[in-house]
Amino acid sequence: MPKQKRDNTYYLERLKIDFPIIYTDYLSGKYSSVREAFIAAGLVKATSELNLLKRTWKRANRKERSEFLNWIGAGALAKVKMTSIVDANNFLLPAARIKIMRIMHVRSITNGQIMTEIGFKVLDASLGMAMRDSKATKIRLALAKALTDWVNKH
Repeated sequence: MPKQKRDNTYYLERLKIDFPIIYTDYLSGKYSSVREAFIAAGLVKATSELNLLKRTWKRANRKERSEFLNWIGAGALAKVKMTSIVDANNFLLPAARIKIMRIMHVRSITNGQIMTEIGFKVLDASLGMAMRDSKATKIRLALAKALTDWVNKH
């Protein structure tokens, strides 16, 4: 049996059957768009500002990303020397993550290239796993030390 297509037609029918008051309000113009009515009914989730920023970041070109990083102060942050890039639990500090991203962006390098530069295997995914926004993993002390020196050098 094929999956139900979840398009506007589907959600409008659900709105009409399950949420007749919201459907009537939509038809009368209380909601500026059909999506707004779907959100009011709880049929779809509103896009968070953070997700919008992430989506925009992925679409931005190199110049726009650089301008944005300067605007948020990452340029000034790049000049600050770090004594450690990890917190007490061995997770990357947010400031360190930003500095590493900035260096990667400016130099157009990957996590694997950084790992090679600091003396680790190119396929060692430790840095990439530690750089993730969600479900980040702890970083080894030897890697943290080498990465701290590398960040301060750049």
